[in-house]
Amino acid sequence: MKVRAYPSFTDRKNKLRLLMVGVPILLLALVVSYLMFGGSPDRSATLEEKLDTVQPSPGQPRVAVIVPLSGLFAEDGEMFRKGMETALRETDQPGASVNFSFHDGNRPTPDLLELVRELAANRETVLVVAHLPVSQLTEIVPLCSRANLVVLVPAGSHQKLAGQAGILSFVPPDREDGLAAARTLKQAAAGKGVCIVSEESAYGRLLAEAFKEGAALEELEFQHAAHEEDNTRIEEGMKGTPVLTDCRGIFLAGSPLWGISMVRGLCESGFKGQVVLPRTFTREFLDDLPCNPEGGFIVLRPFVFDPEKNEKAKAFRSVFLRSVLREPDELAALGSDTACWVNSAMAGGSISRKNVRQSLVGKLTREEPQTGSIGTVWFDEGGRAQRSVQATVYREGRFRSIEGR
Repeated sequence: MKVRAYPSFTDRKNKLRLLMVGVPILLLALVVSYLMFGGSPDRSATLEEKLDTVQPSPGQPRVAVIVPLSGLFAEDGEMFRKGMETALRETDQPGASVNFSFHDGNRPTPDLLELVRELAANRETVLVVAHLPVSQLTEIVPLCSRANLVVLVPAGSHQKLAGQAGILSFVPPDREDGLAAARTLKQAAAGKGVCIVSEESAYGRLLAEAFKEGAALEELEFQHAAHEEDNTRIEEGMKGTPVLTDCRGIFLAGSPLWGISMVRGLCESGFKGQVVLPRTFTREFLDDLPCNPEGGFIVLRPFVFDPEKNEKAKAFRSVFLRSVLREPDELAALGSDTACWVNSAMAGGSISRKNVRQSLVGKLTREEPQTGSIGTVWFDEGGRAQRSVQATVYREGRFRSIEGR
């Protein structure tokens, strides 16, 4: 039996089609949530009564994991879940006694909120792990906050997530891409002919401001041009953009849908330099870019699963292959590292909703970080993940460390 490690061409096209339809909505949610992160408070009297009676659990703490387990993104959710389960089976953590339960997040908002209500009303639930789009997070986070439930968002990079008491992320926020782009272009373009083209949106401006900060630290000179996010003639605009004069390396600071048009414009203009893309350019978008500039792409990633460069990644790959009978991807590796962190933080102590955040953050410090299959991470005093954004190349369906290109 042939095991398929990645979606078929048809599946991928269907997923991209959904992304092309759904991403504008998600990006709108992203823009709105950059201004005000949160949702409307639930005013159910029944829920108020349930939450008011929740007490710290005297028994086995429960970690509720919400991921898409059905629909077009089911494979992504399953890989994350299988990564967690593989790590939990292989981990021999003395004193750890945690009940992990998995729930399908691919459901209408009312049903998702009802699920969260049930989890919040269960006094044994001490932590919610949510691998969900920001649009769904904005709905469930306020509900969890009212119940004193910390929400762990493993891949949540939204800037508004950083430092919030009720939220923990396992990756650095989006602005780190701008800082990393400046460092990367200084090396890739030898510090000469560096350019940035940014989208006139909340996300694009965030990246552009971080790039300017990074360029100042690197003493890097650059040219900058901005384009409206709804510019329908963006390709033609790119051809005549003065910023491209003598440009050897360029950072496209904006969303993938905007970036696809920008890439097309670069190709039409005959651009020969290096193009740096932010982390929002996932496999689905990279596989369907209209062209490839002569200098190629560098994709910034908050973490990299590269068994050829990381011994922990190599070991995890071996265990996962033996257990699941298929190749793991970066989501499986993220699930594994997340499970190891949570399980370890809850070992040998009495965990409740009140102290779970302190236990998780205190477990990974600058002096004692976690080095797992997707790299090294620790938390600062504000509870912000400290992990180096890495420059990668995308090859054969996988992001690989740039040293391996």
